[in-house]
Amino acid sequence: MGGEQEVREHVKRIVLSRLDSQTAKISLEILSECTRNGRMGEILREFDAQWREALLEVMKKHIQVSDDDLRRRIEMNLTLMDGLSPRLVAHPDLDREALAADVTEHIVACHC
Repeated sequence: MGGEQEVREHVKRIVLSRLDSQTAKISLEILSECTRNGRMGEILREFDAQWREALLEVMKKHIQVSDDDLRRRIEMNLTLMDGLSPRLVAHPDLDREALAADVTEHIVACHC
């Protein structure tokens, strides 16, 4: 199995995990609590910053573009991923497999 195919399968597993009903509910509850609880908000922001930097370091090894360009790609795709939970709540009957395939292809195209 080639490197890009492995990335594609890994990304799809992550996307599908975000399209799990229980995971979506918990994610939204955590975000909601972060708006009320300052310490939880700080923890979330610290985790988010660490996650973005870790993604940047991994991507720099595989993509030859500026750090600013990579940061924009990361932010765009994290925004896309973060939007999956509200979509699932708003449209619980959506075709999760089809959406996961489309989101996966978008992310892989941006980063490979």
